[in-house]
Amino acid sequence: MSNWGWKIRRLRAMSLQEIGTRAIRMLHERVAPLPQETPEQTWRRWVDPNTEAQWLADLPLRLPLYPDRVPEPERARLIAEADALLEGKWQFFGYNVRLQDPPNWNLNPVLGKEWMSAPAKQIDYRRIDVAGGVKYVWELSRHQPLLRLAQAYALTGETHYAETCLRWWLDWIERNPRGWGIHWTSALEHAIRVFVWLYCLRLLNGYETLREVLARLGGAVVQHGEFIERHLSPGSSANNHLIGEVASLAFAGSVLPESALTRRWQAVGYRVLEQEALRQFFSDGVNAEQAFGYLPFVWEFYLHAYRVRPMPEAVRERLARSVAFVRNVMDASGYVPQVGDEDDGTVAPMWSLEADRYRVVGRALATLVGCEPIVAINLTPPSLLSASREGGAGGSPSPFAGEKGQGVEGFPQGEGVKFPEVSLDDTLTCWLFGNPAPEGTRLTESRVYTQGGYAVLHSASWQVLFDAGPLGLGSLAAHGHADALSVCASLDGKPLLIDTGTYAYHEDPAWRDHFRGTSAHNTVQRDNQNQSEILGAFLWGRKAGASLKADLESNEAEGTHDGYLPDRHTRRVRLTERELVVEDTLLADTGKAWRWHWHFHPRWQVSATENGWHITDGETECLLSAENLPPSATAELITGTGEEPSVGWYSPRFGQRVPCTTLRVGVQGNAIEAETPLVWRFLKR
Repeated sequence: MSNWGWKIRRLRAMSLQEIGTRAIRMLHERVAPLPQETPEQTWRRWVDPNTEAQWLADLPLRLPLYPDRVPEPERARLIAEADALLEGKWQFFGYNVRLQDPPNWNLNPVLGKEWMSAPAKQIDYRRIDVAGGVKYVWELSRHQPLLRLAQAYALTGETHYAETCLRWWLDWIERNPRGWGIHWTSALEHAIRVFVWLYCLRLLNGYETLREVLARLGGAVVQHGEFIERHLSPGSSANNHLIGEVASLAFAGSVLPESALTRRWQAVGYRVLEQEALRQFFSDGVNAEQAFGYLPFVWEFYLHAYRVRPMPEAVRERLARSVAFVRNVMDASGYVPQVGDEDDGTVAPMWSLEADRYRVVGRALATLVGCEPIVAINLTPPSLLSASREGGAGGSPSPFAGEKGQGVEGFPQGEGVKFPEVSLDDTLTCWLFGNPAPEGTRLTESRVYTQGGYAVLHSASWQVLFDAGPLGLGSLAAHGHADALSVCASLDGKPLLIDTGTYAYHEDPAWRDHFRGTSAHNTVQRDNQNQSEILGAFLWGRKAGASLKADLESNEAEGTHDGYLPDRHTRRVRLTERELVVEDTLLADTGKAWRWHWHFHPRWQVSATENGWHITDGETECLLSAENLPPSATAELITGTGEEPSVGWYSPRFGQRVPCTTLRVGVQGNAIEAETPLVWRFLKR
């Protein structure tokens, strides 16, 4: 697709109001651009130099953290990751990469290719011919390595961590002045840096050199906020990006020295955050983007923004229901189906690289909103908790120093207090609140989420997610997949039928289209077409609509969609203790070809038998059989090979794909009997 072709399609997805908003912004940038000044000059415009020392001294009260409460095994992991950084070693979307000292901020560390140094307005970040997809260069400048170094300083007091953190941070500011380069092309990326930078200021508090460069660091934060305020995602783009942008304004406005600017940021930020909680989360807890991987990402924005200000009840209720939804779709192994896009996005990841985002962020959020947390895994005995009650690095006072009784509200402190076992999933909870969350539970009741369009069915052996929801949020539906009536299932607490993931965004258009296409999901496909029309990497045209009804007493649900009109596909899913039954009814033109795809998690081996297919992981066995399948039907087991997009691949995380087994069954429309369902039976042996 040509660049002009994409622009025309993108314009069609905008309302007249959005087009007007964007035009006014462009005019504003020409008439009244942000001043070309140093970060120090920006800082002096807004902050009285006579008050900055007191502000820095008060920062631990504005933004409390509890490094002395981090479980010892996780503490050791965080320090080990910081030590590796000092040697230039980091993990990047699961890849081990080498970083320079300081890093080359324009370099894609996986491909070794570099983005150009040029005015940001001249750079098209959607290009893939420069240095691969932009996400790979943006990710490093989210500054998670800086955060890890600052954490190591707070945990140990060793100044070499702080020195490296500051040196890299100042290098980034020098090499990326306002309006210059690839890192000034996205307000969301600015928003994430605002969170990380303010936490780094807090973690480095007490390091003497920090005072000498505070104006430069603080000014860079303010410059980021000024950019974000002018570039809030409007209209069709107002998805998780808008939440992140306004959350950063609210957070910065609450933490930075008080001024007319920060008061305005608080007012705008918290007002829009509340609006978006009600717009982007359905009342049943499902996120309207229909992308489960973005839940912990959005949770983090709300967690940090409202940690420094009371949360409205309406927001608390939506977030609590969102946590409950994940408690219901997460299986006993901790696996959450990868519905919709998944890019491993984090905001201020204070946990080790090995931790699970859903559990570590979800448990911290549950602590904030006061709801039942996601179940904890990997409990650590209390003897492994850090015994220190001393202050953080550089002599900055601990919230526990010099007193006993209550630390964080509701959490007792002092001699003789016995702490429960601590999960490594509580790393963030301990950093932010000083104590772990309760152990938590899974929700194992069958439930229907009418607004979100999901049914979650449970039985003694099975857990099933049935998807009959909208494609995604708004006119773009940017992060949705063409997965109407898809089924994901876990057997004995282990994922069996999977959503195959995401793998790529701009980096690889062909694989991008494959993984969000219909054939990559456990549903029915007509004539190799997608149920919804792909127009761009984050742009859909015609969108399939689906409907859902459920009978929870019978543990069954039924859905239908209109993506292949005039043909109709209706699917009924039901559970017994040992069996998952899927019935598909097609009201279809006899000239069409239909395909079923069943994608199995890589842990399972699948083989054909005389009466169907045998499925096992060496511990559990399952038999799959098909009823009413015409003799002319074709069936093949496919395992991914080569570089061309095809079924038989699973993307466990962004940027990675591994072979899995896919069963593909094809039927010609003239062989399908009207009103006679094709029945698939998955029977646990």
